[in-house]
Amino acid sequence: TKEERYLHKMLDVSEINKNLLLYFSLKQKNKATDIPSNLLEKEIKTKLELNYIENKIFEQGISAALLEEKLFKTIEYDSIKKQLIPYNNFEIINFPTGIYRNVKDKIKSDATILEYAFTRNFLFIFVLNNEKLSVHKVVKDTELETLLVNFENSIKIQKFAEANSKKENYIHNSYSIYEKLVAPVKNLLKKQVTLIVENDLNWIPFEALLTQKPPKSANFNEFPYLIRQHTFN
Repeated sequence: TKEERYLHKMLDVSEINKNLLLYFSLKQKNKATDIPSNLLEKEIKTKLELNYIENKIFEQGISAALLEEKLFKTIEYDSIKKQLIPYNNFEIINFPTGIYRNVKDKIKSDATILEYAFTRNFLFIFVLNNEKLSVHKVVKDTELETLLVNFENSIKIQKFAEANSKKENYIHNSYSIYEKLVAPVKNLLKKQVTLIVENDLNWIPFEALLTQKPPKSANFNEFPYLIRQHTFN
């Protein structure tokens, strides 16, 4: 359906964003060749602009104006790529497309791929099962950023005596992050979960998130950790 195709495209855009670091590292390598610097800079600039349009579609949805803008920018980028063909040392990245279609049949029936992708204003949560692809949008605000920083600090315990003093903070931050990042898609998760994260989420141990707030009298070994319900890769 049209909605399914749009979800698949959103996932592709997420993967393109993750590949941009590799893309620009290769561009630095290509600077040592005989490619005119103005042409190389134009290629990089146009690719960035094209990706920015993709991100706007990602965030705002498809519109006639954005599709027209993307069409003209794609034509411009294709023209630049043709100008680069004579330079044999030039390397072009083939950005991934059809991600879900390619991995769907490889996902086991008891497994889920859980992918998080940041844009300027949102965090998108992709859930890939062998039945379907789903996506949930979370507003990227200062509250989420603060929770992530505070949670990271609350698990940095140098001495055992510090554990109880940080217990309340740990419970608040851990459960609040679970509510924002996992609870919205919890009913879609299978037993085995493969995480694909980026940015500040790289430092978050999802296994240690709390699925509910424990009683104040509970010890750490009694907490309802997410790892009790899922295994993570």
